[in-house]
Amino acid sequence: MTARPFHAIPRTQAHTEDLEKELHWRAHHQPYPEAIHNILQVLVEDRLIKPKTLYYEALILSNCDAEHGSVDNVREILEQMEQEDLPMGAVIYLAVLKV
Repeated sequence: MTARPFHAIPRTQAHTEDLEKELHWRAHHQPYPEAIHNILQVLVEDRLIKPKTLYYEALILSNCDAEHGSVDNVREILEQMEQEDLPMGAVIYLAVLKV
């Protein structure tokens, strides 16, 4: 029996670690807002995982999309990170620069 490719596995059945790997990959290679939102919905809303810096990074990078992204969205995301007292390291700063 061969393993199904990750994208063929329903996200609700995937391991959290696998979802986070997919989130990271998509954020850096295919940062489509809807795909990022769907993964984050499973992680944060369905599995009740507290948002991490990786999640905010993905949200910021999804704002690189010219049609759906915006600097105002990034500003709100950064404010949320500040409220949550999450670190804003080089990765976040680079993501902001990409937007």
